[in-house]
Amino acid sequence: ATAQITMTVTVPTGGTVPVSLTLPALSSFITTINGTAYTFFNMSSVTVAPTGNSFVFLAYLLQDS
Repeated sequence: ATAQITMTVTVPTGGTVPVSLTLPALSSFITTINGTAYTFFNMSSVTVAPTGNSFVFLAYLLQDS
Protein backbone atom coordinates (compact mmCIF):
# COMPACT_ATOMS: atom_id res chain seq x y z
CA ALA A 1 0.00 0.00 0.00
CA THR A 2 1.13 3.52 -0.75
CA ALA A 3 0.15 6.55 1.29
CA GLN A 4 0.21 10.01 -0.22
CA ILE A 5 0.25 13.44 1.43
CA THR A 6 -0.22 16.91 0.05
CA MET A 7 2.11 19.55 1.47
CA THR A 8 1.17 23.20 1.06
CA VAL A 9 3.74 25.98 1.47
CA THR A 10 2.11 29.38 1.95
CA VAL A 11 3.85 32.75 1.70
CA PRO A 12 2.61 35.08 4.47
CA THR A 13 0.38 37.99 3.45
CA GLY A 14 2.56 40.84 2.25
CA GLY A 15 5.47 38.53 1.47
CA THR A 16 7.06 38.21 -1.96
CA VAL A 17 5.75 35.17 -3.84
CA PRO A 18 8.42 33.62 -6.10
CA VAL A 19 7.46 32.46 -9.59
CA SER A 20 8.17 28.84 -8.56
CA LEU A 21 9.57 26.63 -5.79
CA THR A 22 11.65 23.47 -6.26
CA LEU A 23 11.97 20.50 -3.90
CA PRO A 24 14.95 18.25 -4.61
CA ALA A 25 14.33 14.53 -5.10
CA LEU A 26 13.85 12.55 -1.88
CA SER A 27 13.19 15.60 0.33
CA SER A 28 11.66 14.17 3.49
CA PHE A 29 8.63 15.22 5.54
CA ILE A 30 7.91 13.67 8.94
CA THR A 31 4.54 13.53 10.67
CA THR A 32 3.10 11.64 13.62
CA ILE A 33 -0.32 10.00 13.48
CA ASN A 34 -1.73 8.33 16.60
CA GLY A 35 1.75 8.15 18.13
CA THR A 36 3.41 6.55 15.09
CA ALA A 37 5.99 8.58 13.11
CA TYR A 38 5.92 8.39 9.31
CA THR A 39 8.49 9.72 6.85
CA PHE A 40 7.27 10.81 3.42
CA PHE A 41 9.45 11.62 0.39
CA ASN A 42 8.87 13.25 -2.97
CA MET A 43 10.02 10.73 -5.56
CA SER A 44 11.75 13.16 -7.94
CA SER A 45 12.73 16.79 -8.10
CA VAL A 46 9.56 18.86 -8.42
CA THR A 47 9.10 22.51 -9.41
CA VAL A 48 5.67 24.04 -8.92
CA ALA A 49 4.14 27.43 -9.68
CA PRO A 50 2.04 29.16 -7.04
CA THR A 51 -1.71 29.27 -6.84
CA GLY A 52 -2.22 32.67 -5.26
CA ASN A 53 0.38 32.69 -2.47
CA SER A 54 0.55 28.88 -1.99
CA PHE A 55 2.60 26.05 -3.49
CA VAL A 56 1.29 22.45 -3.40
CA PHE A 57 3.57 19.39 -3.43
CA LEU A 58 2.72 15.65 -3.31
CA ALA A 59 4.80 13.15 -1.33
CA TYR A 60 4.59 9.40 -0.79
CA LEU A 61 5.23 7.12 2.19
CA LEU A 62 8.32 4.99 1.61
CA GLN A 63 9.04 3.90 5.19
CA ASP A 64 7.86 4.44 8.73
CA SER A 65 10.28 5.89 11.30
